[in-house]
Amino acid sequence: MAGTYAAWRLKCERPDARITLFEGSDRIGGRLHSITPPGMPNMRAEIGGMRLPSFHRFVLNLVQHLELPTRPFKEGNANNLYYLRGQRLRAEDFLNPEKVPYHLRPNERGVPPSLLLKELLYQVFPEAAELSPPELDQLRRNYKKGLTALEDLGFSEQLLQVASAEALELIRDAGGYYTALGNSNASDMIFTLLAHRREKEVHFLTLEDGMQALPLTLAERFRQAGGEIQMNTRLHSLARPSEQGPVSFEVRFQDQETRSWRAKQVILCLPRRALELLLGQCFLFEHAQFVSDLQSVAAQPASKYFLCFDQPWWEPLGLDSGRSDTDLPMRQCYYFGTEGDQPGADPNNRNSLLMAGYNDGRASNFWETFLSYPNRLLESRLAQPQPLPDAVSPTPAMIEEMLRQLSEVHGVKVPDPYQGYFVDYAADPHGGAWHSWQTHARSWEVMPRMRQPVADAPIYICGEAYSLDQGWVEGALNTTELVLQEKFSLPPAPFLPAGHFYSP
Repeated sequence: MAGTYAAWRLKCERPDARITLFEGSDRIGGRLHSITPPGMPNMRAEIGGMRLPSFHRFVLNLVQHLELPTRPFKEGNANNLYYLRGQRLRAEDFLNPEKVPYHLRPNERGVPPSLLLKELLYQVFPEAAELSPPELDQLRRNYKKGLTALEDLGFSEQLLQVASAEALELIRDAGGYYTALGNSNASDMIFTLLAHRREKEVHFLTLEDGMQALPLTLAERFRQAGGEIQMNTRLHSLARPSEQGPVSFEVRFQDQETRSWRAKQVILCLPRRALELLLGQCFLFEHAQFVSDLQSVAAQPASKYFLCFDQPWWEPLGLDSGRSDTDLPMRQCYYFGTEGDQPGADPNNRNSLLMAGYNDGRASNFWETFLSYPNRLLESRLAQPQPLPDAVSPTPAMIEEMLRQLSEVHGVKVPDPYQGYFVDYAADPHGGAWHSWQTHARSWEVMPRMRQPVADAPIYICGEAYSLDQGWVEGALNTTELVLQEKFSLPPAPFLPAGHFYSP
């Protein structure tokens, strides 16, 4: 996302400049990847990012600027399930403490998990209730717990000061994400969650043609304007530029041919792991500050799997959209819908799409035993393979376990699917599906340094990893827009929201 946006914006503002976009794989999109399943021409399996929240106005303005059609991302209804500690619950059941299988304190009982988290956040950070994001950002930079700065404390450690361990387990289990309540940087987690929870009603949109339509459209607009795109080319090495000279770098094509290039300026639209794979081949690693800043975020493992069925077997259970959550390793499933119910589709086509699992942290690790490749992450560049495909077919053993867990969650015998997809974003070159700030990192100091790690070298870094909106398209756009304004003197994008706050 960052690469296509940077290339397009630069070409629009500097039509006579020679700008080349290098893509390491055989497709444009990165962690935005929309697949059209067989038998469902009007459906999209969103292997990567799948929705845009209403509080991300930058990306929504960009989508409108590009005239990309959108539709609501359905959030489900009161019938959606929570299968926790062997008990099947509906949303209303959390109001009845006797039905909730967690040993909660009196003040934690009868509160839905999402509302409970919000209450805990304001107990930890009571000053934040009415602050705007810029005001909240300034407060957290100077906020201390006793003599300790907030960024030196862990997030779950802070929540445990005001909540029981059982309450945190409930929030983790029912909220669908383990890493959201991890012990990452308390300052950044509290800032991100409270900034997002300022809106009373949050709704989500998605793109009618799939989320990948956004980077694909930017790449096509760039190409039409005269930009050059090199596919299947991976950055192999990056040399320090000579004084007032061009940057020299090498790219390696899929057939392992290596070719040298020179450029006045280079933007690396890469996450932490992809940068780490340049160790020994990139002069940036000679600088201790860059190495320290690189490690200031942690890549979070996550995996997804989709299954295609010839009937929406979940509809008789009162389920038609949105998600159900469980503490089983599948963690989340989304009911994406039925082909025949889509606008313009054959109503007799009942093929249906289910995101059968979406898991992170320790739940993602559960599925490692089903993978056919031995090592997800390389410890060195020795015998570096080609990138793993974004999506692979699940093994028979994996499908069998998926169906077993789905059947347990829903209380019915789930039929066999006719197609499946699986993606593990912990694999190289991504290293993770999203990032979070490590404890002790002062993000407001790291982010400007990462945008240009070496002051006298025209090498710039952008993407979601080193942003305030990690794991979102918004974060990738924010850091890229800052690089373009600060390092290339571009005027602000005309579709930037008024008063947009996106980074120090």
